[in-house]
Amino acid sequence: MHEFVLEALKLGLWRQLDVRFAYMLLAATTNLHQYNALMLAIITLSAYINQGHVCLPLFILSPSRLFGGEHLFLANEIWKKIGNLSISQWTELLLVNNTIVSNGSYLAPLVLDKGRLYLYRMWNYECSIAKFFYYSSRQLSNISIKENNKIAKLLNNFFPDVTNLNNKLGYRNSNDIDWQKIAVAMTLTSKVTVISGGPGTGKTFIISKLLAIISLLYSNCSLIVKMAAPTGKSVARLNESINIMNQQLSLVNSDFRKTTLSIEVVTLHRLLGMSLYHQNIQRVKYNFLCLDYLIIDESSMIDLSMMAKIIKYLSAKTKIIFLGDYNQLPSVDPGSVFLDLCYFIGKSYTYKFSQRIQNLTNYTLPYSSENEYSITDTLCLLQKNYRFSAISEIGRLANAINSGNQHHVLSLLTSRMTVDICYMVVKDREDYFKMLFKCALGYINYFKNIVSCSCIDLVSILNIFNEYRVLSILREGPFGFIQLNVLIENILRNYGLIHSVDNNDECYVGRPIIVTSNDPSLLLFNGETGIILPDDNNQSDLFAYFMLSNGKINKVPLHKLPKHETNFVMTVHKAQGSEFKYVSLVFPDKITPILTKELFYTGITRARNRLSIYANDKIITHTMQHSYNRYSGLVDRLKHYKEL
Repeated sequence: MHEFVLEALKLGLWRQLDVRFAYMLLAATTNLHQYNALMLAIITLSAYINQGHVCLPLFILSPSRLFGGEHLFLANEIWKKIGNLSISQWTELLLVNNTIVSNGSYLAPLVLDKGRLYLYRMWNYECSIAKFFYYSSRQLSNISIKENNKIAKLLNNFFPDVTNLNNKLGYRNSNDIDWQKIAVAMTLTSKVTVISGGPGTGKTFIISKLLAIISLLYSNCSLIVKMAAPTGKSVARLNESINIMNQQLSLVNSDFRKTTLSIEVVTLHRLLGMSLYHQNIQRVKYNFLCLDYLIIDESSMIDLSMMAKIIKYLSAKTKIIFLGDYNQLPSVDPGSVFLDLCYFIGKSYTYKFSQRIQNLTNYTLPYSSENEYSITDTLCLLQKNYRFSAISEIGRLANAINSGNQHHVLSLLTSRMTVDICYMVVKDREDYFKMLFKCALGYINYFKNIVSCSCIDLVSILNIFNEYRVLSILREGPFGFIQLNVLIENILRNYGLIHSVDNNDECYVGRPIIVTSNDPSLLLFNGETGIILPDDNNQSDLFAYFMLSNGKINKVPLHKLPKHETNFVMTVHKAQGSEFKYVSLVFPDKITPILTKELFYTGITRARNRLSIYANDKIITHTMQHSYNRYSGLVDRLKHYKEL
């Protein structure tokens, strides 16, 4: 078996970490056949977790699936060594080694549960998450008739009904339902609410109206609300919802002067007391203490471990709201919890819940008294897009990608009628340099604004830069963001827009940067973006300026900056939670496993007004044919709880 392990390492199919982990667990195993089979199972499990999966389904342990259907000769040689084991034989072999693998009833490094092999930690996380959402979905707040009427009145004030006639007659279809109103009603009456919707469906709007309603509903109480998101950009958008809330309050109630809500907006890492090396448990408990509402945006980016930590510290009285877009990329780390939860979207609500919502909103939701999954009572899908109209090209492209219709996608991209979308086929060296030139042109207005200002308006410059961004799929190579950044810099330098200071190519006025490590002392976290600009008082001194989530400017000396990179180009993963007026999306020229329709969708929906795509038809077709498919048992666990 050792020679096959070395070959897989050489081909980059497994990591040294995967192999060392298996060696450590099997140190006391003496049976050679069991040793070889367990070696394969443990290494594959470790490799799959590195790819973002939560577990290893046993059906993967076959020659045709082991390496994604590739390297069949190596896979078949391994199977000759261990024998052609059926799933039942794998189950028996794994469980007989009870010091390494358990069935979950006792502690062991690995757990085999319903044909899935887990690390114990991942299995425990998944079980706790399933238990939380199942039992939380069955907790409807007790509301008196008086309180019900008060909530209904506030909902009607904030969500005026434009279809009164249909409402009175009781004739409505799903297109008539105001799902924003439904979402807010759910958050007011449920322990947990999961709201999914694409860009422009009004998630920020929902947060602002929820805050406004609970301000009025509990005006005599001092409620504590925390809002959190994975990235600084998402946190900034949550702060915008507070401003919108104040505007809404003044419109609905002119006598209302100041909210009694205590609202704090933080990153998820700060909420969870997490730093690079440890988690401050006491800080976490304090953060969650006495919370009335916890609102989390961009929840599709929450991995299994982080979700388990969030629910672990919630108090019994806290209502929690998750907002996100299940069509977007999943988290970087293992798990796709938000997507797994949204699996139940479209299934009928319970009768009891449907009646509650009807009493509050006068909308009738589809319900069923049979085959009820109570988890559906926590889910709301926002179905109307307020940013992209029915004729919006970007909106139509997003819908085509989500539906998996590759022919419609290519038709939209190659149509000569499109105005908002530019599709440039990159097939050779000449096309590549045309692409670079066009990507660089997008930043000329930004540099002209810097040069033309005798006194630089920091907020204005930061906002102008954030109007446009080049997004890449890869990190390395000619189509990766590292090389693209260098080449775009060179083009702008040749145009006389970049002037290096002290012969340092990384030090110049207008250099955009993105932070790649956390430094809480400087209020800088991974993914924060800023710009190097001169000091107001001394033009020869350069500082890095960042827009904080509260709208204030954070000024940082260059020598104190944590690790950072140039940010003319950023990856689609890093751009999650951000939006720009104009986006250039650069695909690689070769097929790579990272190309999926979720990544495509996430990239194009960063653009609000205009979009340029640099690719070729073969790459687009391959991308549309592949999706993220992360293995977990969460959906099955939630179904299993239904049977209890």
